[in-house]
Amino acid sequence: MLRVWRRLAPSSGCPRPTYRGLRSTPVVMVEGHQCHRVAHAHRRQLLGRRFKASSPNGRFTDGAAALHDQPLHRIEVHGKYLFYFFGTDPKDPIVLHFHFGMSGAFRTTALPGPEPTATTRLQLLDQEAGTVSHLSAMTVLHGSRDLYDAKRSKLGPDPLREDADEELVWSTVSTSKKSIGLLLMDQSVVAGIGNIYRAEILYKAGVHPEQPGNTLSVEAFQRLWRHSVLLLQRGFATGSILTVDEGEAPSLGPAWARRYIYNQARCGRCGGRVATWDMAGRTVYACARCQPLQAGTELAEGRRAAVAAAAPAREFLSHCAPEDPAALGSPKKMTVAGLRAALGALGADTAGRKAALAARLAERRALGFVEAAPGGVKREDGAQVPPQAADLAVPSPPAPAASPAPGKAPGKQRGAFPGPRLPAMPPPVTPGIAALLDTPIKLGELGRRRRSRPVASAQEALLEKLEAGEGPGVEHVALEDDATEALKARASVGDPARRPRRTTGRAQPGPGA
Repeated sequence: MLRVWRRLAPSSGCPRPTYRGLRSTPVVMVEGHQCHRVAHAHRRQLLGRRFKASSPNGRFTDGAAALHDQPLHRIEVHGKYLFYFFGTDPKDPIVLHFHFGMSGAFRTTALPGPEPTATTRLQLLDQEAGTVSHLSAMTVLHGSRDLYDAKRSKLGPDPLREDADEELVWSTVSTSKKSIGLLLMDQSVVAGIGNIYRAEILYKAGVHPEQPGNTLSVEAFQRLWRHSVLLLQRGFATGSILTVDEGEAPSLGPAWARRYIYNQARCGRCGGRVATWDMAGRTVYACARCQPLQAGTELAEGRRAAVAAAAPAREFLSHCAPEDPAALGSPKKMTVAGLRAALGALGADTAGRKAALAARLAERRALGFVEAAPGGVKREDGAQVPPQAADLAVPSPPAPAASPAPGKAPGKQRGAFPGPRLPAMPPPVTPGIAALLDTPIKLGELGRRRRSRPVASAQEALLEKLEAGEGPGVEHVALEDDATEALKARASVGDPARRPRRTTGRAQPGPGA
């Protein structure tokens, strides 16, 4: 059963994420950028160490025995698949392979550490370093180098690896009749891309999800590859799926602060309807204006039927990529607690079910209730409404003006659509994470904090999510340590004095993707 744990933030009236019960809460699959973050942390913490290995739940006893007292000398990641190499002979290693699945985690803490859980398949105890690591994962295997070679041979290039071969991906895509949306999610074609990234990559490249791979132009594919690399690199550096370019975010407004099209009812750029339909059991998103099918494209009968059945995107409180409902300003994306807080701030009735509350809030906003003031909520006509909740600013409704209002997405007003934004092809990108590690970068937009190192720590990434109002279901984070556990505990306490505080200033916006 999926649970979302939230508390009400007294300063904004919007839900605040908490982390009670997180270990027993399966949310979503661990994506490629999060797997690389685990490997990056462990290359610094665990590489070169020997461990007392055991299997607390008894489901990896033979593997633990094989790894016991063997040095860890290499870590590799291919998409969502991780491989740890143990032993004294690099040519004949003992390979630990695991796939986190829906609820896995790899936690390294100081001794004595927490008690293992019923899902802890491997414990690595390092008395000398004073640490203990607990691995919980859907798949945990051990074997020889042949295990690694066999698994790797079935996976496509990973945009976060330096050896990723763009031409190999192109050779597969350009000869396939499958929809490009299916190909991007096929781990044998390209490894590490999940559903949210698929939606955002296709949108940024201006490619329709149903466009057959063998009909893509070279330029369209190059755009897809470029955004795949840059967005996954951004996710690796920040620890979050953040796809909106920092230079464009202010013009789109808060509803599109973190993602362009995933879980959106309208396109932030053109104002057109976002359509959704089923593709191999997953929901696909597209804006017909910004992602048109190429002229003359003929789809297979099954795909034509799927597109014909497309429905308007239904906004929801996402557990895969939740956003701050107060910032979004969409009643349908708010929790019942958030709706009641917003209505209370407007002096409106707070009783009823969610549908009634959402409709009531939308109606009040349509009447022009736009901001919180010291003496209450001020309406556009200057009237004051006594406050029942503090400091909640309510977005104003879209103005029927010919030009975009400040903070609103361009194209919301009626008028001729200028066409998809497809900029001239920039220089090729370099896949992998080496460049990120060599030069400190500042990705400070959207609430991210200034760092002297290029990759946010697990604690920094979690703190950014908390400050942005994102819950624990964001692309499922598998990297855990003492700092994140302490931060979760503090975030679950209602006393504001015990909640996370900023310790550094904001960073300047970094390069977009």
